[in-house]
Amino acid sequence: YDDASDDELFEVPVIGADSKDQYSQRYISEIIGVRLEELFDLVLEELYRMGIHDLPGGVVLTGGTTKLEGILQLARHVLRTRVRIHTPEYIGVREPMYSTAVGLIRYASMEDSYFGIAAESQTAAAHSEMDYPPAGKKKVAVQPKEKKTSFMSKTKKFFDGFFE
Repeated sequence: YDDASDDELFEVPVIGADSKDQYSQRYISEIIGVRLEELFDLVLEELYRMGIHDLPGGVVLTGGTTKLEGILQLARHVLRTRVRIHTPEYIGVREPMYSTAVGLIRYASMEDSYFGIAAESQTAAAHSEMDYPPAGKKKVAVQPKEKKTSFMSKTKKFFDGFFE
């Protein structure tokens, strides 16, 4: 909030009208800051309700909201503990906003490993199925003999695992 400018203005469309209103960067940062402070207060209340009065390891923030400037300082101030931002370092992802997607992928992979489903890379499967015909003959695509499960059925099975 302290670093926000009164001079920088943003146009915001008015819902239900064709007009746009202008708001300063300071005004918008005040609204966002108050909502974030309220959110951290709710987290603190829930921790106390659960009987957790001390977090020796602190709090880890993740997700796209962590890209907001000053969120780390605000969280430390409200939660009164150590706070850090988690950045995933899996499969080339280096942004906190992708943490949920990376976590879901890792969870699905662990579930597949647990149930004994072996994942075969598409390139290896495609390479093993390719027939290199002798010169002068047409290449015939070889269809896999096993029935593959559809993307939707895999997705349904994945989400069914959350609710068991």
